[in-house]
Amino acid sequence: MKKHILLPALFLSFSTVIAACGSDAGTNSANEQAPAIQEGAAEEENKKDAASYPVKLNETVTLDEVIYSDDGLKGFKAKLKLTVTEVTRGQEAYEQLQQVNKSNKPAPEGFEWVLVKVKGKLAEAETEEFPYWLSAMNFKFVSEDGDIYNQEASAAVPNELDAELFKGMEEEGYFADLIEIGDEVTLKYETLDARVFFQTQ
Repeated sequence: MKKHILLPALFLSFSTVIAACGSDAGTNSANEQAPAIQEGAAEEENKKDAASYPVKLNETVTLDEVIYSDDGLKGFKAKLKLTVTEVTRGQEAYEQLQQVNKSNKPAPEGFEWVLVKVKGKLAEAETEEFPYWLSAMNFKFVSEDGDIYNQEASAAVPNELDAELFKGMEEEGYFADLIEIGDEVTLKYETLDARVFFQTQ
């Protein structure tokens, strides 16, 4: 009779061990996935920090960028040094635009022109075959409320920012847009691989 009682007890003990092992395996699996989740959270937090602490006017920031081949299949690491050197607003900005082209129109009611000068240098690059494209299209003004201006306005500017940079090259240029009068905007530069915010005053 004791033998019949002992066998179920042994089976129960063995099952408990298997269950415990399975539980440990599940814990390890969860732990292996945790870093990816944490990295994603950290990346999102870094983006928030970038918006909260914009780079000051005339200060240079170095961005980790990627240069892509013409077919987009290969990527090469690069470092871009970026500086916002001038920001002109209101009537002064409009007068400068008028000097470039008399057909530039005044800002509509409630808005003002902003003229920005940017300097960029491709400090490092893993390729000398393909260039990095530095363009005004990657810049957007962000309002105090966090809304992005859509760059619907167009104006002829002096030396428009639109340059192909090879390793060691440096270029500078301008772009302009309309914003609401008095809006303390920040300036966002964003590509597929980098994002940074700049102060405008």
